[in-house]
Amino acid sequence: MDTRVRLSIIIPMYNAEKYIAKCLDSIFAEIDKTDDIEVILIDDGSSDRSIESCKDFLVYNIQILKNIHKGVSAARNLGIAQATGKWIMFVDADDWLAQGWSSVLSAYYADSADIVFFNKDIVEKMDKNDLMFNLLGIETKLKFLAGPFSKLYRKSTLTEGSCYFNQSVINGEDMLFNAQFLINCRSIRLSSESIYCYRIHTGSSTKRFDENIITSDYTFHELLKKILEKANLSTREKKKIQEFCVRNSIFILTQKYAYVNSYREIREYFRIFKQEPYCKISVKRIKSKKDIIIFLVKLRMYMLAFLICRIQKEYKFYHDKEYIVRI
Repeated sequence: MDTRVRLSIIIPMYNAEKYIAKCLDSIFAEIDKTDDIEVILIDDGSSDRSIESCKDFLVYNIQILKNIHKGVSAARNLGIAQATGKWIMFVDADDWLAQGWSSVLSAYYADSADIVFFNKDIVEKMDKNDLMFNLLGIETKLKFLAGPFSKLYRKSTLTEGSCYFNQSVINGEDMLFNAQFLINCRSIRLSSESIYCYRIHTGSSTKRFDENIITSDYTFHELLKKILEKANLSTREKKKIQEFCVRNSIFILTQKYAYVNSYREIREYFRIFKQEPYCKISVKRIKSKKDIIIFLVKLRMYMLAFLICRIQKEYKFYHDKEYIVRI
């Protein structure tokens, strides 16, 4: 590895012509051609003018790699393989880095930690298990922790632990990646400084149902089980995490089914909820919309669960918007 490069910034890009210039502007506004920071941008088979939007930045230390459309996990894995920096940071093409990010990160380049978390809500006394519960969603003190952004990863710890994004998982691949990496970490640093601007799209006009998500979800739970076997958690804590993630899966899959126009077309997919691990979940109290959907699924009132999610989907379609969260 070329240790002269301190930081590799990996940006997966797919049809991001509207956003990529702002993303790159935020990065190169604070570094120059002589800085020991490299930017690796992986175009995942964009069909718009994303590549053309990057041409003004070719004077900087940037690699633009072209890939056939394999998804964000494959793009990030390619970036990891190409990275020569001591540290790796992931940035999504429609997000950007906050002003002052470079000086914040530079304070950690000589640190011995395996990972540095940046989040404005971080509490310094949090340990590895606290972070695990937050990134898996059991605790919600730190929002957006499951994603790979707003973190510094030591490259050698990534490669030594064979830590990559699983390309067969459609939903939850970030969570698995971070959980696996966290278990491999010997030393962790926490910073409450905010460096990342995250764009959230609430609309659903471009989303489609992908039947591969069924197999993907099975894979997710199998991989999570293997990761938790290595975690320094009690049997009770591991069971709590697994049950929480299965409950989430029931809710998320039912929402995904709502992207099909007719219940008749999708009803066969509800049958998976009669199988493990989904069939073992119970609903003791209803405190949220998620609980309502899970409760209906447990009662096998699939059509009603579908219709509720379908109505929600249509509402989002007509109220399509986006907003920015500073992490």
